[in-house]
Amino acid sequence: MDYLKYNLKQGYRKINAFYELNNHLMTFGLDIYWRKKASTTISKLLSKENNYNKKIVYCDFCIGTGEFFELMFNKLTEIQYDKKSIFIGLDFSYEMIARAKKKKVFSNHNVSLILADVGFLPLKNNSVDFITISLGIRNLRNPNDINHNNIFAHRFNEIYRVMKDGGYFFGLETSRPPNKIIRKISDFLTLYILTNIAKILSGDFDTYTYLAKSIIDFFEPDQFKNFLLSIGFKNVHYYLFTFGIVALHIAKK
Repeated sequence: MDYLKYNLKQGYRKINAFYELNNHLMTFGLDIYWRKKASTTISKLLSKENNYNKKIVYCDFCIGTGEFFELMFNKLTEIQYDKKSIFIGLDFSYEMIARAKKKKVFSNHNVSLILADVGFLPLKNNSVDFITISLGIRNLRNPNDINHNNIFAHRFNEIYRVMKDGGYFFGLETSRPPNKIIRKISDFLTLYILTNIAKILSGDFDTYTYLAKSIIDFFEPDQFKNFLLSIGFKNVHYYLFTFGIVALHIAKK
C-alpha cells in the first residue's frame, strides 16, 4: 500500500470512536504528557510577551477529538486575553469534529468549529495570531483527494497566509529520535507491537498501517525546521520530548 495515497478521511471515519483510547494505549499515556508539556511551554512563551487584554484569534488545525485544543483554551484563558478573543478548531473529518464538539470547552460562546481542509482555509489573510497542530502535521502530507504537486508545502503556505505578522505557529509532532538505538526501539514498537494492538482494538488494519508508516517516514527535527524556514517562517526552533520521539517546533511569521 502506498500509504500517502490512503484515503485518510475514510480512515478517520472508521476509527474515530477508538481514536483517543488507542492514542493513549499506543504511547503508554505519553501523548497526554506531550500535549500538557507543549501547552505549558507555549503558554510560558506567550505570557512573557505581556499581551494581556489583547484580543486574539487562535486556531488549532487538525483538531481531532479536541484534546489539545481544550488544553490550549484553558492556558490562553489564564493569560487573560480580551474576553472577545476568538478560538477556532478546524479539521477535515466530520466525525472527528463531532467527537470534539462533545467536550465542555465547546460550550463557550467564543469557540467555533470549522469543517475544512488546511489546504483551503476559509480565513482571511493576516487574521490569526497563533496556530497550533498537535500530532497531525504528518497527515498534511496526505493528498486527501486534493490534486496538488506539493500538497504539504501548499498547506503550510496557507497557514502562513492566514497568520498575522509576528504571529506564531506551534507544531507538536512525532519525530525521529537522534539516538540510533532509541530510534530502532521506537520504530520496532510502532510498527510491530503498539500499532498491532490498535489494529485489533479498532478492527481497522489499513488506517493504523498508514499512521504507523507516517510516523516512521516523517522528518527529523532539523529537516522540519528547514522546511518551515523555506515557507518563510523565521526564528524557528524546537524542543525534543521523551528522547526525541516527539518535537515541538516554534516558528514566527
